[in-house]
Amino acid sequence: MRSLWLRSIALLSLTCLTVVAAEPVELPAVEITVVAPPAVVVPPNPLPLDSSSVSISAKLPAELPPASACGPCTQFLPAPCDVCTPRPRTWAELGFIAWVLPDSNNAMPLFTQGPAGPGAGYIGQPGTTVIPGCDSLDPSLAQGFRMAAGGWLDERQSRGVEVGGFVLERVTGSFSAGTGPNDAQGIYRPFRVDVGRGPIESALTVTNPPGLSGTVGAQTTMQLWGLDGGLVFNHCDSYPCRFDSILGLRYADVTESLSITSSVGNVNTIDDFSARTQFYGPQIGGRVSFDRGRLGLTSTLMVGLGISHETLSVTGQTITGGVVTGTGFLANAGNSGRYVRDRFAALPEWGFRINYRMNEMTYASIGYDLFYLSDALRPGDQLQRDFRISNTGMMVGNAPPLTSTDYLAHGLTLALGLKY
Repeated sequence: MRSLWLRSIALLSLTCLTVVAAEPVELPAVEITVVAPPAVVVPPNPLPLDSSSVSISAKLPAELPPASACGPCTQFLPAPCDVCTPRPRTWAELGFIAWVLPDSNNAMPLFTQGPAGPGAGYIGQPGTTVIPGCDSLDPSLAQGFRMAAGGWLDERQSRGVEVGGFVLERVTGSFSAGTGPNDAQGIYRPFRVDVGRGPIESALTVTNPPGLSGTVGAQTTMQLWGLDGGLVFNHCDSYPCRFDSILGLRYADVTESLSITSSVGNVNTIDDFSARTQFYGPQIGGRVSFDRGRLGLTSTLMVGLGISHETLSVTGQTITGGVVTGTGFLANAGNSGRYVRDRFAALPEWGFRINYRMNEMTYASIGYDLFYLSDALRPGDQLQRDFRISNTGMMVGNAPPLTSTDYLAHGLTLALGLKY
């Protein structure tokens, strides 16, 4: 009987479990409300920070440097080699220069030769010729040196200063001619004189063989040098290119002289014409550099605008037996003196360099320079062979015309440089 009850209870339990598994039972919905915990207010620390405390904001840059005009905004990041080795902030350069200087600009015939007789030495007369050799007055090549030094004022090499200059040696050109007792032709100094009917040709006899022998000659000297300095501003430094602008001051000095001499017996006549042109004023320009490995190219163009201060000195004398007895021939009482004036001028200079980097600090370069001055006073332009009759009846020369012209010099540059 008891066993029968147990079997009935087990069968009923199995039936209930089967029904529950077959049909799901829906539970009533329960509403859940989530309440946020109250904010925790941390009171300020009443104690001051000790010396070991480090502000995080102090470690961050206040402002990133601006992007380069030639590249993306990552240009302010240093190159990989700059992380270990600081970029050089100073530089110096010394170079040898060999420049071709301009001609002396002397186009006036200084001396003629021809047979003795009426009209001897007159230009245009039969048998009269201009003595050649005046082109040898032109100095062809001048040597000198150029130097430059500068430094950057900040780590980024955005602002700097630079000074430089060059100097060429004083060069000369000369020619001479003479006659002996056996020569058939004499030497003369041609000129024109205005006697009220216009200028007419004439000539001064210097030598007249066989009774009168002597020598004539001429010599020119020339020297050029200059200084400049200013501020350097970097506008682009994106490897391998770099561009800097330069703003500063410029000075240039051109000095020339022309001396004409004649000597017969113990009588010497000397005519001296000396001119000096001094340019000074502001200049502006730029420098472009391109580097690839050890080789690099640099091109610099500077333009100065300012004043050309021009001075001309005319002196002449005749020396007889060691005693001054009168004025010269072309430099006489009518035009001797000192003449000064100021004129506006431009001075552009262009240079090109091929650079070879020998190591991290030194480099060598070879290049070409072009120097141009728009207004210069030169002695060859001041010569005149026109004379007039003064109020006292003397034959004197006219005042110099003060004719100015341009001045061009150019040539080779070899240099060694140091960066530190």
